[in-house]
Parts: sequence; structure tokens; C-alpha cells
Amino acid sequence: METKYWLRLLHDTDYLTVIMFKSLHSDADELGKMLFTILRSTNRLKSPNRQQPNDC
Repeated sequence: METKYWLRLLHDTDYLTVIMFKSLHSDADELGKMLFTILRSTNRLKSPNRQQPNDC
């Protein structure tokens, strides 16, 4: 994830303290997990093998 690269760079150049870095890095991990889950479930819904409900 590109965000983690920039966070690491900011930490390595002393723009972020260790506490700030750990907090933001953890937040980035959680956001990445949420986005991955959303993409995975969206792709499942769009899957051509999925049966479409009948319009009654």
C-alpha cells in the first residue's frame, strides 16, 4: 500500500514520532482490510456465475 510507504518515509525523516507512526500505520492497515473486503464482496456480487434474482 502506497500510504504505508509515505508513512515510513515521514517517520524515517523524523516528521512523525514513533507513537504517531504506529497509530497511523495501524489505521492504514485497518482501512486496507476494509477496502479489500469491500472489493472482494463487490466482485462476488458482479460474478457472472452468480444467479440473478427473478423480477416478479
